Amino acid sequence: MATKIAVVGSTNWDISLKLPRIPRPKETVAGGVSQFSLGGKGANQAVAAAKAGAEVLFVSALGDDGVAQQVRAQLGQLGMSLEGLITVPQTNTGTALIFVDEQGENCIGVADGANAGLTSDHISSVAGLMTNTSHTLIQLEIPMPTVVAAARAAKAAGSQVILNPAPAAAVDSALLAYSDIITPNQVEMEQIIGFKINDVSELQKAAAVLLKKGPQVVIVTLGGDGVFVASQEETFTEPGFHVPVVDTTGAGDVFNGSLAVALAEGAALRDAVQFGCAAAALSVGRAGAMSSVPNRAEIQALLAAGT
Repeated sequence: MATKIAVVGSTNWDISLKLPRIPRPKETVAGGVSQFSLGGKGANQAVAAAKAGAEVLFVSALGDDGVAQQVRAQLGQLGMSLEGLITVPQTNTGTALIFVDEQGENCIGVADGANAGLTSDHISSVAGLMTNTSHTLIQLEIPMPTVVAAARAAKAAGSQVILNPAPAAAVDSALLAYSDIITPNQVEMEQIIGFKINDVSELQKAAAVLLKKGPQVVIVTLGGDGVFVASQEETFTEPGFHVPVVDTTGAGDVFNGSLAVALAEGAALRDAVQFGCAAAALSVGRAGAMSSVPNRAEIQALLAAGT
């Protein structure tokens, strides 16, 4: 039987434009290629976890538009449980507009849509479904009270809480107390801690602060430089894989979804981080967020190659 995890978070419809460069204010850049796909941090992480081999309970809010029907169909094709999805009346499904340049870097604008309608009451209504999950993965593209409620419900259900504090925002102290593992990137880490991180020593200092606020493990993603990990027992940096970069959109989500699966399967912390790094490396070699998510066999093949 597959390991079961929960993902609580956003669902967006992504409109991506691959351009020669990202437009500056008041500028139009022509010559782009468009792509439309399922996205949002919650959906990205849920799909990454499902393709990495887990049985996934996805808790999210959709609009009452035609996009929501496409989203349900795509999630269903992955064998994902749809019990945690709700429809917010007279609201559009969340939307993200993504610009990607020739180096694979991106900038993103998001219209929350139905994501803003995911409430603490809905979390309470699906809390019983979390009972059989080993880990619950949460992000910050839904209202903060809902995020806190989800973390609280997961802890009550005996599920380990993985908080991906993205996009960058101030984090409620109660949320940190409920979180077992936190996975910021450097910018998000600075937002939480409140000071600039310029080198490894300051990164270690920031991690030590977070470890006193609730999380047992701090995992900081550093893009092409790999991942910094700190726990009560150890501190280490896991190097990234050297791969050609096409599009970095969603790479952090792929890392988190895959990491959650490896941890849920009982992998050691370093091995779980390596699994997440391999998945993220595969994703940046492809265009799009959802379309770039690798499957388990691909992740294992890259790990075996060790490149």
